[in-house]
Formats: sequence, structure tokens, C-alpha cells
Amino acid sequence: MQDLSLTYNLDRAKEQVSISSTLLFDMNNTILYMDKVDWYSYRVPLLKNFNIVITYRDYLQYAGARRGYILQKLYKDKIGKDLNKDKLRLLIKQGREFKSKVLLSQDFKNMVHLLPGIKEFLAWAKNNNKNLAVVTSTSKRYTPLILKSAGLYDFFDGTITADDVFCGKPCAEPFIKGAELFGVQSKDTIVFEDSFPGIEAGKNAGAFVIGVLTPGRNDKAVKNADAIITDFRQLM
Repeated sequence: MQDLSLTYNLDRAKEQVSISSTLLFDMNNTILYMDKVDWYSYRVPLLKNFNIVITYRDYLQYAGARRGYILQKLYKDKIGKDLNKDKLRLLIKQGREFKSKVLLSQDFKNMVHLLPGIKEFLAWAKNNNKNLAVVTSTSKRYTPLILKSAGLYDFFDGTITADDVFCGKPCAEPFIKGAELFGVQSKDTIVFEDSFPGIEAGKNAGAFVIGVLTPGRNDKAVKNADAIITDFRQLM
């Protein structure tokens, strides 16, 4: 049974979804979970190079932003100063190598789990002729692989990845470009997000932002959204 006690502004969200032609979705922790893979792609290089231990809670403060931004923030939180550019490039490279190894492994498919109700909602949206796109801070190389492993790839009409923008989340550019895929303005779209930078990016783009809450994980982040859901079926 769906829990409505943690939702916010649900009727307004349903109304906005019903009238909007274009729905833009963040990927990680918004439509699917692969949190441990992402977290460890930061934890491993920081531990290896600086003996810095990054907890899951540390990672969640910045999840959703670009890799370089997250690494710089995590390092400064622990050490109190900025990473130099060479070290930052090294950590970015090592983190991507770690993530690549996991994503290309036979075990990866078993590490991906769907958010509640997402398949049903995407099927409903397609049946109602909605434009659907993924707008993610993940690279172009891996976004299709992840979506295919999750069984969601065929629902989407397009993707905007970290490689398609100059200024990543919390900048508005990713969602502006997502809207441009369909010839609409970002203010006329619905954005689904789970993180501080993602929700800020959606708001900066002028979109109606629906926060996807996983209780105990991102309770504070979604408070900045225009509406909150815990299950995508709440919008149908």
C-alpha cells in the first residue's frame, strides 16, 4: 500500500503532470538505485590517495552534482583546503575507472533496483503521449547501459548527460537542454529529482519540481521541491 503521509502538494503535482507534455527525470536514486556503486567510486580513490574515509552520509550531501565538484567538496570537508588540479584529475580518473569496472561486470544488473512504481508510471506516461527524457550527471557512455540494465531504456525518448552540458547541476542548463529536445521551454516541464543540486537545477530552470523521497535517505533535500512523492503511482 502506498504511504501518503510523507507526500506534499500531491494534488498539485498530479495536476501539473496531467497538463505537461514533457517529463524530465534524474536517473540515480530518482528512477533507479545504484547508490553503493556511486558512493564507492568516490570512497575508493579518496581512501587510496589520502586515507580519507567517506561515509554514505558524506556522499549524500552532494549526490547529483558533477564528479569533480563532489570530490572537491568531500576533500575540503575532511581536510579543510582545496584539492589541486592534478590531484583532482587523478581522483576523477580513478573514480571513473572503478565505476566503469563495476558497470561492465556481470554482477552490475543485480545491483540496480527500481524506485517504487516507476515502470507503471512510465508506461502510463507513454500511453498518454508524454515526452520523456533522462537528465543525469552520469556520462553518455554509461547512461544507456544503466537504463538497459534497469529495463527502462525503451521508455525514454532522449537523454541529457554530463557530456552534453557545460555547467552541470545545480546549473539550469541540463534541464533547459532536456526541454529543448522536445522544442519546449523548461518552465513548461516537470522535473523529477532526489538531491539538493538536482532540485536546485530544476528550480533554476523554472520547472515544476517533484521531489522523489526515499525516507531516511534524502528527507532534507526534497523539502525544497514543489511537491513530494514516495511512489510514482501516486501521480497516476
